[in-house]
Amino acid sequence: KEGERGEVISFGPEYNRLILSDNHLFYNPGVTIDDPDAKIFGLGLLFENGDIHQEHRRLMMPAFHKRTVETYCDTMVTAIDEFLNRWQIGTQRDINHDMHQLTMHIVTKVLFGIDVRDRSETLGDLIVAALNASTDPLTFLIPVNRRGFPLYNMIQSFKKLIARIRELIAEKRLHPDSQNDALSILLHATDEAGGKLSDDELIG
Repeated sequence: KEGERGEVISFGPEYNRLILSDNHLFYNPGVTIDDPDAKIFGLGLLFENGDIHQEHRRLMMPAFHKRTVETYCDTMVTAIDEFLNRWQIGTQRDINHDMHQLTMHIVTKVLFGIDVRDRSETLGDLIVAALNASTDPLTFLIPVNRRGFPLYNMIQSFKKLIARIRELIAEKRLHPDSQNDALSILLHATDEAGGKLSDDELIG
């Protein structure tokens, strides 16, 4: 009916390509959260429209070029080999825990170029906390941004994650030599006029 809103679930690569790339057909109204520091949630390709969406897509392409993705694949294979070499025949494993650890290792290595097997690195834990908070159904069923409520907890989790990523961006700007993780590639991406993504846009 006119004025009513519904949901559509898409399946298959072509439909997903349309949704993720044709922002004129699929306009995103953005994200509104009652927090002055939460504007970061409305950044990124999924929340952009029009010319800015197209410009940021072009800037991001080097990080997802076929040759670059192949280097990510090499990182993944190496991580999996190292992981499996620690398994011993005849022992019992908690597969859920093992796959969680392996995924965090691969994600942080490919996206940020750091190794979370060193437990002094908190990024993996921050990612897990933010994802757990954002997938809690109560976060959106009770949209109250006050201490003790799920939405408040989600925002605080993402703030901690964002603060850590800002530190990584600053470190990579100081030491830009031969880094091929996704964040480093995006840091160096420029458009035709020499423009680059801002720190907020990188995080988004």
